Amino acid sequence: MKIKIPARSDTPETHLFVEIMKKENNSLGGRPVMLLVPGGPGGNHTVYNTVRNALFEFADLILFDPRGCGYSDSAEPEFCTLQHFIDDIEAIRRELKLNKMILVGGSYGAMASLGYAIKYGTHLEKLILIAGSPSYRFIETAQKNLKERGSHEQIKAAEDLWNGTFKDPEHFKEYYNIMASLYLNKKSESKSSPPTTQPNIPYNISITNLGFGGFLRKFDFEPYLQQVPCETLILAGKNDWINDPSYAILMAHKIPKNTLVIVDDCGHFIWEDQREKFFEAISGFLTTKQQSATTTMSKAQ
Repeated sequence: MKIKIPARSDTPETHLFVEIMKKENNSLGGRPVMLLVPGGPGGNHTVYNTVRNALFEFADLILFDPRGCGYSDSAEPEFCTLQHFIDDIEAIRRELKLNKMILVGGSYGAMASLGYAIKYGTHLEKLILIAGSPSYRFIETAQKNLKERGSHEQIKAAEDLWNGTFKDPEHFKEYYNIMASLYLNKKSESKSSPPTTQPNIPYNISITNLGFGGFLRKFDFEPYLQQVPCETLILAGKNDWINDPSYAILMAHKIPKNTLVIVDDCGHFIWEDQREKFFEAISGFLTTKQQSATTTMSKAQ
């Protein structure tokens, strides 16, 4: 279905695609509600296709396509920045009349989820940040990692990411195919390319280009991390090249109530490389009451 997102002072009205998964005959909110925030910029809800059913065991789910992406209404890229994304998450919460929710974000979705927690954290029951970063500094670190680990072909392919110069979704898909061994751990049994592109619902490349060529080079939540009010799970792959795990450690040092899990033999897509450990961390976080202000746990089995 699509829900109406009212106009704001600097942002036009739009309609966002939203899918709700809830127990049959139950009203939304009858049990915990988990809002899944997709990555990108330019991505959509399909990134969670392989984990949604397992996550449904813990909570009702809300999946959505961001402004201008997927099945949502088209939008000018200028209204699809990180700040628009954050405010649209709050608009979804209001339109669905949710009091509290569990916010789950992966990659760029983790950046938006962190920004939401800083700005609207009183509406969060818990926060789960997967393979994210708190600031623009991740780009410089990723470029350094790529220089050390990548092939000549991969370093060349990434120039279109850093410069925001992808021509179309096929060009973007070609980039991911070239970069697959970096995004997914080289020891992974997965034979597919990273679970990011879908042939029937492609990325909005204009927003991807705007992000890496513009607003992702400026955002900085690091000074505000202590303002995150809710219990937070910070998940990172030890071999993640683009959102280096050092940023997960930085967030764990500053977010007051957190659990840090760094997973060995794991790249950017944690649930693809280490599915069992991913859900072990999720289950432990959602079902165990936190005992101290900060709990740090490293998964190194």
